[in-house]
Amino acid sequence: MRLLAVGLVSLPLAACAALTPLVPPEVSLVDLEISKVELFETAAVVALRISNENPEPLTVEGGVFKIYLNGTRVGRAMGSETIEVPRLGSAVHRFDLSVSNVALATRLIELVESPVLDYRVKSKLYVVRPYGTRRMGSVHEGRLDLDARRRAPAERLAPPPAEPPATD
Repeated sequence: MRLLAVGLVSLPLAACAALTPLVPPEVSLVDLEISKVELFETAAVVALRISNENPEPLTVEGGVFKIYLNGTRVGRAMGSETIEVPRLGSAVHRFDLSVSNVALATRLIELVESPVLDYRVKSKLYVVRPYGTRRMGSVHEGRLDLDARRRAPAERLAPPPAEPPATD
């Protein structure tokens, strides 16, 4: 009888815990590398950071990511891998990105020569919950400083050159 009473009391508590609303994960662009260029399509790899502001870890079973650079949609990355994102933490994962050269033909030179790229990532993540998998969307905008990335690592870390001593 006591076991039945404990079970009846704990059932609503477990249900409430399972239904606690989640803060949607935030997805930001960390890196973009061109891997293969063909006539109509370019293959790239994007590194995306998935941030979890929730007090419990998240299991993400894949996602779809639309990548925009300087306001132009450049492609879509998808993945079905399982990604564990720690509680109040983040995880970086790499995804293959397909870029349509035809869609970018008029903007390609501008994007390649730009010292700074504004980006937007529209994401759909499939997050495992106790009651099933839930699709969660997010949009994140940011900026990549390509000049800093193009400089050699030593140059990025070195202090500015000292002024020569003044001669009278």
